[in-house]
Amino acid sequence: LYQFYRAVFKACILSRGRLIVAENLPERLEKNEVENKNNIAAAAAWYGPKEDVQIIATLRAGILITLRNYGLRTLMRIREYTKVSHAAFRRELKPRMLNYDDAWYLQCIFTAKPYEGQGLMSALVREGFRYALKCSPSGIVPPVVLESSSDKSRPRYQHLGFEV
Repeated sequence: LYQFYRAVFKACILSRGRLIVAENLPERLEKNEVENKNNIAAAAAWYGPKEDVQIIATLRAGILITLRNYGLRTLMRIREYTKVSHAAFRRELKPRMLNYDDAWYLQCIFTAKPYEGQGLMSALVREGFRYALKCSPSGIVPPVVLESSSDKSRPRYQHLGFEV
């Protein structure tokens, strides 16, 4: 799973998306572990309007390693799920007179187990909203979409103001 998330977040950077990271710097400094590479407490991958994951960026990000670990069938299921979910975004935004091409997309967000319940996910989402508003030419909060595929995640997203 580490390789998959690494590829997702690296592809976000390479596709010129916005990666927001929360790291556990105070604890690292306290333990004198500044060089430790396992210090990410939470991260979120955002794409602005009309931005998307680029295939070449995904390949450069190491998705082929994920392909080797999970198999082609799994990656094809992810691809199909993405197509279906993006069609649902369009369908849900249309009656609200909102355009999918104006929407920000929260592709992936996670909090490492030791940091769950400390408000990091909320902080990353709020920062994403702030940035989306800052970039909005109209000065109003643009639509933000995300995939909520698990029963565990839905209440978390609802708590942050998302409709499920």
